[in-house]
Amino acid sequence: MLLLEPQHGKSELSTRRLPAMLLGLDPTLKIAVICYNATIARGFNKNVQDIIIEDEYRALFPNTIIQGVRDPDSIKKLKEKGRQLEKNSYMFETTEGGYLISTGVNGSLTSKTVDILIMDDLYKGKMDAYSPIFRQRVLDFYNSVAETRLHNGSKQLILYTRWHEEDLAGVLLEKERDIWYVSKYEAIKETFDNEKDKRELGEPLWAEMHSKEKLLRVKKNDPEVFQSLMQQDPRPTEGLLYENIKTYSIFPTEGLMKSYTDTADEGSDFLASIVYTKVEGYVYVKDIIYTQKKMELTEPMVADSLIIHKVKNARIESNNGGKGFARNVKKEIEGKANTNIKWFHQSKNKEARILSAASNINKYFLFPDRWEEKFPLAHKSLSRFLAKVKANEHDDLQDCLSGIEEEEFKDNNKLRTMDRSKLGL
Repeated sequence: MLLLEPQHGKSELSTRRLPAMLLGLDPTLKIAVICYNATIARGFNKNVQDIIIEDEYRALFPNTIIQGVRDPDSIKKLKEKGRQLEKNSYMFETTEGGYLISTGVNGSLTSKTVDILIMDDLYKGKMDAYSPIFRQRVLDFYNSVAETRLHNGSKQLILYTRWHEEDLAGVLLEKERDIWYVSKYEAIKETFDNEKDKRELGEPLWAEMHSKEKLLRVKKNDPEVFQSLMQQDPRPTEGLLYENIKTYSIFPTEGLMKSYTDTADEGSDFLASIVYTKVEGYVYVKDIIYTQKKMELTEPMVADSLIIHKVKNARIESNNGGKGFARNVKKEIEGKANTNIKWFHQSKNKEARILSAASNINKYFLFPDRWEEKFPLAHKSLSRFLAKVKANEHDDLQDCLSGIEEEEFKDNNKLRTMDRSKLGL
């Protein structure tokens, strides 16, 4: 996946030049280009054909010839007269059996094998990307048309500007991140996610074309556009409950290790279990288990976490089978950890608890640096959780964090000021 803001040459390099070069290296390749509509896709097809008939290209790749276009002198004469070649608008074949076929999201690849699948600008703009109907249309096309034409050796390239967290790239990365190589370039560098991006933090991607001052104006005027379009990190920006989540670089060694576990209430719920310590008024999160796996799998997972992190006090909600869960975890750690396990019934209203605890979680809870890589599901759940609690699909992690907040801040002691350099902030 190649993800970066507009006007940086994505299509020129990847959808025009790349197919021409690949066919030059191997004229038997079968390539498909997919765009948000057929008109754009066919335009790319014509562009590739125009490149292949250039003198410079034919000098580099003499064996790559478009079927039916064999006479270089005829091509030259047509060009001199300013006339266009008669070319198929959506597909051409080489004399060696390769081809380039181009279609829109509603198009067809029937009976076509695809060695290289290139998907460029699958969404026309914000309106398409924010439409659940259109997003589903793109996903359906990918699953039922595009992917069915691939084989074991096929390769895929997705390139576009992201608008929405649940676009095709977002869905694929959520399900199968391990098989995708993502090359993301932020307009203003904020992370070290891309090892090929050698810029310093805060440096714009192409200052001569898009200065930092210009980009910051976009950020000020429309934070949503900046975060999605410029930074390629689409996420909800309005009405978030947890904002400016803090991180630490060094975990303190002097604190007592504790844990809090909220077992899953129903089949679709998540189990959330967090290991942490509280030092100088700040809660440092060490480990997070956040999963929809069944109890027979999560019980040993929680037990292992208690053993590894030498947890002294563990609290487990006993609601909906939590007491049995706690007993089984206790059996798992017997002789392996000196942990005091306490189960209890949580009777308070969940929504009220989450809302009342949010302020302290925002101020005094610290998560590990780059925790989005270590605990991706938990990071996504917390960083995108809406203040309108009932509007969220899941609230199990937030419930767990609220339980920790209630336990650690119940006395309302004044927090001592801490040297922020210790937090890596």
